[in-house]
Amino acid sequence: MDDYLAMLRRRLKVILIPALIAPLAGFGMSYVFSPKYTSQATVLVEGQKVPENYVMPVITADFTQRVQTLSQEVVSTSRLRKMIQDNPASSMQMNRTSSSQQSSRICRSSR
Repeated sequence: MDDYLAMLRRRLKVILIPALIAPLAGFGMSYVFSPKYTSQATVLVEGQKVPENYVMPVITADFTQRVQTLSQEVVSTSRLRKMIQDNPASSMQMNRTSSSQQSSRICRSSR
């Protein structure tokens, strides 16, 4: 047991330095790089497989029309605005973007 403790004492710097530096470096890098969010979704719409004489269809609209309606709802301005307001990180990014756009407009108008 004494041998193990002596070995641990000799290698203490080799163990502690990476164990402390690696998490600090990762934490620091998370603040240096700006977050990039990418989202993608696939919706599979299948027709009714059970014969209509057993189960009456609930939705009578055409599938293509229904998918277009859903996609318009998902990307509607009101829904996207609410998502941006609910996410504080995106609102900070929006503020940075809008302030840089405003400064570029000011530079253009002063010419």
